[in-house]
Amino acid sequence: MKKIYRTYAFVGMLAGVATLLGYLYFNRPEPVELPTNATPGNQASSPSAVQNSAESTHSLTTSQKIAQLIAVPLDLDAETASISAKVAWTEQFFPGFVSIFGTDISSQQAEAAVTRLDEVYVEYPVGVSVAVDHEGGTVQRLSGVGFTRLPSWQQSCAAQSGTRTDVFGKSSLELAAVGIDVVFAPVVDVATSGGSLRTRACGDPEAIYTTATEYITAMRAAKIEPVLKHFPGIGSVRVDTHTAFSRLTPSLLESKIFTTLLEQFPALSVMTAHVGLSTQDPELPCTLSSDCIGAIQTNFPDSLVFSDALEMKAAVYRPAPLPEKLLAQVAREAVMAGVDVLVFGPEVSSVELKKVHAFLLLEYQDSPEFESAVEERLKKVLRYKELAGFVK
Repeated sequence: MKKIYRTYAFVGMLAGVATLLGYLYFNRPEPVELPTNATPGNQASSPSAVQNSAESTHSLTTSQKIAQLIAVPLDLDAETASISAKVAWTEQFFPGFVSIFGTDISSQQAEAAVTRLDEVYVEYPVGVSVAVDHEGGTVQRLSGVGFTRLPSWQQSCAAQSGTRTDVFGKSSLELAAVGIDVVFAPVVDVATSGGSLRTRACGDPEAIYTTATEYITAMRAAKIEPVLKHFPGIGSVRVDTHTAFSRLTPSLLESKIFTTLLEQFPALSVMTAHVGLSTQDPELPCTLSSDCIGAIQTNFPDSLVFSDALEMKAAVYRPAPLPEKLLAQVAREAVMAGVDVLVFGPEVSSVELKKVHAFLLLEYQDSPEFESAVEERLKKVLRYKELAGFVK
C-alpha cells in the first residue's frame, strides 16, 4: 500500500496539491538500504561515498564544478573541424558528461571516440561519463557495424520476453565493450492515438513496464546507467517538442509507471521533458519548473535528473510576444529547477557551449542562491561518478 501512497504523492506534486503531498510525504516508504560497494547500476548513498564526494567537490575549481553538470554533444558524423573543436572544449573545461551523436556509428568509431576522451581525462581527478541515445528504431546512434540494431521501442514491447532479454543483453555488452556509461532509454511514456512519439512509445502500460524492467536489468548488469524518459510522461503530446511547445495534464497512468520503476530500481536516473503542466504553470516547461522536478527530488532524492536537449524549441519557449530565451538562461533555470545534468544536442557548437559555461560561472560568483544549487547538483553527480569508479 505504501507504494500506492508514493504514486499519489508523485502525482499530487505534479498537480500542486500541497495538502495531499504533506500527508503522503509522512506515509512514504522507508528508504531502501543498498550495499556500500554498490555500482551505478545498484547505487547506494553510503556515508563513505557521500564524504568522498564532498571531498572531491572541494578539490574542483568553480569552472570545473560548472562543467561537471554539462553533457557536451559529440557528433561523430560532423566535419573533422567541428569534432576537433568539441574535443578541444573538453580538454579545456573537462565536462562531466559527453553525449555521442551520429548515424549508424560503428563500434570501431565509438571505441575510438571514447578512447580519445579517456586520454583527455587521464590526469584529471574525475573521469568523463559517456552517454548515448539507445531506444532502438529511429533513435539509436550506435547502430553500425559491431552493434545490434534494436527494433523500435513499440516493436520491443510487442516482442516475446525471451527475445527481448536476449537482444537487450547482447546490446548492453556491446555498449559496455566500447565504453558507454549512460543510455538515454527506456521510453516509458504511454502512447496515445495521434501522439508525436509514434513508434518510439508503446500503448500498453503492462508491456511498457515489463519491457522497461528487462531493458534496465540488462543495462545495469553491464554497469550502464539507464535514464527513464520523458518525465512526467509525454505520450499524449501531439507536437514534436524539438520544434514546438505543448501543454498537458499529468497522467496518473504514466506517473505510476515512473514511480513503480523508480521504486524497483533505486537511484534510477530520469530525463525531463519540455512540456508545460496544466496543473502548475502551463507556460513553463517541466525542465525549468522546480514544482515539476520537485516530484522527483522529494520522492526519489538519489535519482540523477537529466534534461532533454536544452536548445529544443519547447525549452527556449516563452509565450508571445516575448522572444525565446537564450540558451544560457535556459541552462541556469534548469539548474535552479533541479536538473543535475544539462544535455545539449549536436547543433549546439563549442562556441555556444563556452557562452553557456561563462554565463553559469558568472551566476555562480554573483548569486549565492545559484551557487547553492550548483553545489547540490554537483554532489549528486560526483556521488554517481564515485560509485561508477570515475573519481580518482
